[in-house]
Amino acid sequence: MQNKIFLKILSLISILKIRFFRVIDDSMYPILKDNQLIIVNTSVFQKRKIKRGDIVIFKIKGKEIKYIKRVVAIPKDKIIVDSKGVNVNDSDFFQHNYSGKYKLKSFYLLEEQYFVLAENRNVSSMFDSRSLGVISSSEIIGKVVRVL
Repeated sequence: MQNKIFLKILSLISILKIRFFRVIDDSMYPILKDNQLIIVNTSVFQKRKIKRGDIVIFKIKGKEIKYIKRVVAIPKDKIIVDSKGVNVNDSDFFQHNYSGKYKLKSFYLLEEQYFVLAENRNVSSMFDSRSLGVISSSEIIGKVVRVL
């Protein structure tokens, strides 16, 4: 009986295209905390476009690490990153206190490109788009849909 239930759960997971991941740092604090288990829908973006505000998990080509970040800019958005912060479409999105840390970058996102930031931005700049650069839709594994 337990084996049948387990097999049904596994087949349901397979049909729904969900995966489980464990958060391994505090870069998304306070939304996600270190060691929390999350459910990621790996097929949601086949049905709809990625939106600003989505929390996604992605893997950059050539790296083994999977990152969890919030999408703050989508294709055709204008991004400016400098020592004062991040500006999206001429609106200050995030101010940081790292004077001189970032060289001025100004660019528009192309189709299938996204700019992502951590929630805990003052301590996680090395692992979001400020340092990793833009991510492509092909690098996105899925959307975080539930925290366990």
